[in-house]
Amino acid sequence: MNTFGSRLRHARKLRGLTQQQLARIAGLSQSAVGNYESDQRHSSRALIALASALNIDPRWLDSGRGTPPGSQQPPPLKEPETTYAAESWQATQLWPFPSIDPASLSALSQADRQILESLVRTFIEACAKRHGSR
Repeated sequence: MNTFGSRLRHARKLRGLTQQQLARIAGLSQSAVGNYESDQRHSSRALIALASALNIDPRWLDSGRGTPPGSQQPPPLKEPETTYAAESWQATQLWPFPSIDPASLSALSQADRQILESLVRTFIEACAKRHGSR
């Protein structure tokens, strides 16, 4: 696994995902994932989204350094149930915000993602109260 593409393919297969499934989870196209795996493209922006989607160390994916997948990683991802807790989500609805690039969310720090999660949860709770759902 000397290249970004070979490491990406290895991690995707280790997680039991197709290129299409990984693309949806990472917010990319299947052809982009295919190009990355064949080393025809390399993008630092996509690197973060792919590493996040695969739950792997982005340093390992980029350079081969860091923690390789499988050494202490969670079980393989499944789509869409383990990607989102709500069972009603369909594969075509994995990313509900068409005006927001999923990679921009992946680029946020853990602290910023926690703040965002808290804001969204508060908004949903307020909407539920306003509509009498809770």
